[in-house]
Amino acid sequence: SLFNSMIKKRLTKYLWLAPIGLLVILVLYNNWQVGWLNVRVNQEKAKAKEEARPANLEVTLLQSADCPLCSSLDPYLDYLEKNGGQLNKINKVEVKSVEGQALLEKYQISKAPGLIISGELAKKETLKKFFDANGEIIDNIFVFRNVFPPYYDLLNSSVKGLVNLTMIRDSACTECYDVSAHQKIIENFGVKLNEVKEVLSNSATGQALIKQYQLPYLPTIVLSPEIELYPQVRQLWPQLGKISADGSYVFTEGVKQMGVYHDLVSSKIIKPASSADGSAAPANNPEPANQP
Repeated sequence: SLFNSMIKKRLTKYLWLAPIGLLVILVLYNNWQVGWLNVRVNQEKAKAKEEARPANLEVTLLQSADCPLCSSLDPYLDYLEKNGGQLNKINKVEVKSVEGQALLEKYQISKAPGLIISGELAKKETLKKFFDANGEIIDNIFVFRNVFPPYYDLLNSSVKGLVNLTMIRDSACTECYDVSAHQKIIENFGVKLNEVKEVLSNSATGQALIKQYQLPYLPTIVLSPEIELYPQVRQLWPQLGKISADGSYVFTEGVKQMGVYHDLVSSKIIKPASSADGSAAPANNPEPANQP
């Protein structure tokens, strides 16, 4: 019938439209998916870029003109830059200035040089570890506490950590190890030496030191009590020597590791020989030595 014929024509028309509509839907879905993926990729790129970006930091250095020999904080600043920090500003402040006094009081700082850092303190894990190990964070401001000697003690207005080194050379032993080698060894531990002197064991000063510190071996050294402020030396010293009543660090047992030495108790020159494991050991027949 005419009615049925019209229905068939319309159905045929719509059937042709269906694939086109489906294709349009597929195209739109694909475009949406591509767009969504692009957004995700861009987000990941932005995230990676943000993570790679260094942390913006501002630094305030508190310095004391009364301590020209004080330790430098430059190694710490270098560490920050090499481990994800960008130092956008470094402000140097004298501790005796109005600004310096205000900062000392606000953050309870008692040693100079001092270091205060603000900015993106939590952005890098390496920086967070540094901050945790070397000070404290107060209101998102890092305050450096791990001041290495020598430093200026603001409470006592004095310099701490300048060490005097006295080297006692054995005047009766030309074979004994060179006592001057100690200076470089001590300095390699980061110790700041104030006064370095060498005395002969047969001099009045040398004899007085031998008696005062009951020295068992020569040559040797005596370090002034300020050495106690250097953690590495303090931790190693029980294996190397003793701490005298006046606080001086006296090199005793460590002498045996240095080379040929004079045993004052037996009055003999000890010549360490290589043992089976390669370590140094005293010779079987030590030679007698003259008294200093």
